[in-house]
Amino acid sequence: MYIRSGIGMGTVEETGSLQLTNAGQAVGEIREGKRFPFGANWASFLTEFDQGRVEGSKAALQGMLGAADLVGKTLLDVGCGSGIHSLAARLLNAQVVSFDFDPLAVACTLSLQKELVSDEPRWQVLEGSALDREFLKRLGSFDIVYSWGVLHHTGAMWASIDNVTGVSPAAACFLSRSTTTRDG
Repeated sequence: MYIRSGIGMGTVEETGSLQLTNAGQAVGEIREGKRFPFGANWASFLTEFDQGRVEGSKAALQGMLGAADLVGKTLLDVGCGSGIHSLAARLLNAQVVSFDFDPLAVACTLSLQKELVSDEPRWQVLEGSALDREFLKRLGSFDIVYSWGVLHHTGAMWASIDNVTGVSPAAACFLSRSTTTRDG
């Protein structure tokens, strides 16, 4: 079994050479009430993390892509949050690049990676923004661009969609926006 329940959150110092370029901005925006602390939610989620959640994420990716595995494919996980979808893609044999603007979400994904995957060169975790076109260009192109419930939180949804889909025009793009209704 590759998952144990309750992944422990390491400190940022334990993540090696991670440079948190957005950390000051993100923390300031959270304190000012301009940004929701999504990273804190993901850290909480990882305390109840188990194999069933990963299997569900793998099955969802397989269903969306119509493929049993992702051998030879590259996947960009935009707004990676906890890292569960990146982990699922990596376990399906994709080469993965994950990024998030929230430094705690980056730390969550790095913790998950460190705890569960031994071939880290095939899974790169970065801090970055879907609004930073130059950052996205430096990443290169991908076969699959995946962003689940993220881009509408940027404050510039259409610009972020243009940015992430422009990185890999021929990619299969899976973008989702969460919605609520008055009825729940």
